[in-house]
Amino acid sequence: MMTGSVMIESVSDAARMEVPNFRKSTNNPKPNNPYYLGGGGIGGPIKKDRTFFWFSTESYHDVQTRNSSIRMPTAAERAGDFSGLRNTAGQPVIIYDPATTRLVNGVVVRDPFPGNRIPTGRLNPVSLAMMKYLPLPDVDLDNGASNYTRTSLIVNDFESEYAAKVEHKFTDKVSLTGFYLYNRTDEPCADYFEPGLSGANRFADPGDYILKRRPQVLALNNTWVLSDSAVMALRFGMTRFPDNNTLTVDFDPKTLGFNQAYTNLITVPTPAMLRGDFSALLPNTIIYDPTTTPRTPFAGNIIPANRISPIARQLVSLYPTPTTPGLVSNFFNQTQRTQDSDTVDVKVDHHFTQNDSAFVRYSYNGVKPYIQITWKQKRDRTLGSEFRAMVEKFEQIVADSDLLDEDVRLVCFFDN
Repeated sequence: MMTGSVMIESVSDAARMEVPNFRKSTNNPKPNNPYYLGGGGIGGPIKKDRTFFWFSTESYHDVQTRNSSIRMPTAAERAGDFSGLRNTAGQPVIIYDPATTRLVNGVVVRDPFPGNRIPTGRLNPVSLAMMKYLPLPDVDLDNGASNYTRTSLIVNDFESEYAAKVEHKFTDKVSLTGFYLYNRTDEPCADYFEPGLSGANRFADPGDYILKRRPQVLALNNTWVLSDSAVMALRFGMTRFPDNNTLTVDFDPKTLGFNQAYTNLITVPTPAMLRGDFSALLPNTIIYDPTTTPRTPFAGNIIPANRISPIARQLVSLYPTPTTPGLVSNFFNQTQRTQDSDTVDVKVDHHFTQNDSAFVRYSYNGVKPYIQITWKQKRDRTLGSEFRAMVEKFEQIVADSDLLDEDVRLVCFFDN
């Protein structure tokens, strides 16, 4: 029999509440905040009494608001004229010339810029280039208070998730279940310089980004009934979680006029380097083998795969991908991170008697193995001969293997 369900929810002006004496702003009218949520599922047999499926999906759309009140440099200040700069007490804020710094009677002194104006020739060209992308204040006044206020609309446009599950019974004692989940979201930011996602210079806003997430989860579960008293479960799990904060519009910060020597220092390893291949760095940089005395270089400047730490592999998976081949100036506009995890799990449960049971579990997540042996005994709190033999055998296995540095757990339960 086929089954299914559908759910739709709509809330217009989510959490709307009118306060009688609340002062409304004519410059920033109350925005519309709709919220829509929908989803559904369907499932049933593919093959009678043997194969079953279930599929579900969910999607939402909403509009959120964020408010910001900040200080922006005035038109005069952008040209180096700070004669109108005041603090919150109304007092002038003096701009000193760093080129006049000197010691007088052991005291560091500096001279103010004449008229509190920085000469045009002394203005940093990178700063001037940045100023072109900053909006002008709402009020041409800089007195320590906010002079720029905006409301940003954050529109989540139908973010979606999909899940599917299939179960097949090969026999009455052997079954396999597979589950897959995929999530797709493009979550926008709160832009205040140019509210919305259409302004040509919105990349200058510190909050400008779209959070692109594409998680995927795969899980397989195989259950075997070995006998009337023993069951074995084989499980595999895979998780892929790309977490990409990207600008909503492309921009190359190198166009601001940074010194090339500075941009050359901002680097990210290439994909080849993340695999241990540093041959592209030759002849300027040589990678040495720390296990050799005296130290000798790795052949071809390549670290063998079996010499790369599993933990290091996990860490470097968080690095962004370079924008260009090589190692020079490739970090700009790259903030993608991918968090991956794969796990294999084997568990065997056995009931020796009605009161005695045990299970052995082995799990490996790509970094290190995990072993657990659990014994459950009811009524009798003394250790029986079977348990003592198992402990001695376990200790011998650990002593004869390389598991001493791994995660090994021995758990005992004694219930009345």
